[in-house]
Amino acid sequence: MAMARREDARREFATAAELLAGEPEAAAELALVHAWMAEDEMFAGNPGPAADYAGQALAIEAATEPVAIMALHIRGDSRIALGDPGGIEDLHEALARAQALGSVSEIVTSYSYLADREWQVDGPTPALQRLDDGSALADRRGASARDRGARSPRWSCCSSSAAGTRC
Repeated sequence: MAMARREDARREFATAAELLAGEPEAAAELALVHAWMAEDEMFAGNPGPAADYAGQALAIEAATEPVAIMALHIRGDSRIALGDPGGIEDLHEALARAQALGSVSEIVTSYSYLADREWQVDGPTPALQRLDDGSALADRRGASARDRGARSPRWSCCSSSAAGTRC
């Protein structure tokens, strides 16, 4: 989606959701549309609507595993942003499902979401270890830079060494 054309994209998402609603054979596509709507709201800084749309995606039994994992990432992250520490459970479930699926990109993305939110609770040391684990997995599996996930700007100032972690 073109971020500069967010209003156009939101209208298109709403139209797609309307067209797909009530069409049982299109349930998986409707779940994907709700996940995209959740992602759009998350990136716009709206955790409440993001969590709601992600929940709608997860409520559709026909959602594919990658869509469910995406929705769990967004709902978990959004719940934590709203002050609900239970959102970490969504992020752990996303990681477990990604590992069961065997998708390197989903596993690495899960590590990234978890690291970001764990940093807030446990500090940088365990979060950086989770990111290192994700990088090591990506290296072992030959994942592309895109599959590695992006380090948050928060991580760019951190480094690990024998002397410990500095941020």
